[in-house]
Amino acid sequence: MRATLAGLLKEIPLLSRDLVFDPALQDGLGYHLLNRRGFAAYLGGEISLPEFGKRLAMEWASLPVLADTEGDRRRVKRGQSYYAGDGLNRALVKPETFEAVLRAALAAGRSPEKEKGRAGEAAVGRPARPRKPVARSGRFWTWLLTAGGTIITALKELNLVALDWRVQLAILTTIVGFAIYAISSMPAVRDALGLRR
Repeated sequence: MRATLAGLLKEIPLLSRDLVFDPALQDGLGYHLLNRRGFAAYLGGEISLPEFGKRLAMEWASLPVLADTEGDRRRVKRGQSYYAGDGLNRALVKPETFEAVLRAALAAGRSPEKEKGRAGEAAVGRPARPRKPVARSGRFWTWLLTAGGTIITALKELNLVALDWRVQLAILTTIVGFAIYAISSMPAVRDALGLRR
């Protein structure tokens, strides 16, 4: 919906009109809307399943309300769209199916994996990122080279090692190169620079 997208452009600083509206961006926007409607509060037990279902039905007109409630235009019954009566919208999902999905999300959100931190994020809506081997991690090499360069520089300053200026320059260039790679490979930095993943 145009109004929803315009609102998201105002809410999300990294979102701009020149981004390609691909599946990954659409999923990210959907996740933002899910959170805006109280996903964390639902997982935390602060709002009930019918209330969260109603909030989602207010966001996505094809979802049903899970209990009789006051809708956008009139009183609506369980299983109807929150916007029933507007002549445009109707629920396209059975309330039992919708409840089952919300219960599964709640169970996944409270699973032991969720307690481990980021490992549980995939269970509640974010896709899990495969882990790179440490040897292919730019940040690992940056830290390793920085530590090594610092040790070598300290040994030189203590006159325990003699280093030619060209060797020192090569060490510095390598460290800076890996630092640039590691920083530019961070998802938040790539998003801010408008680089594709």
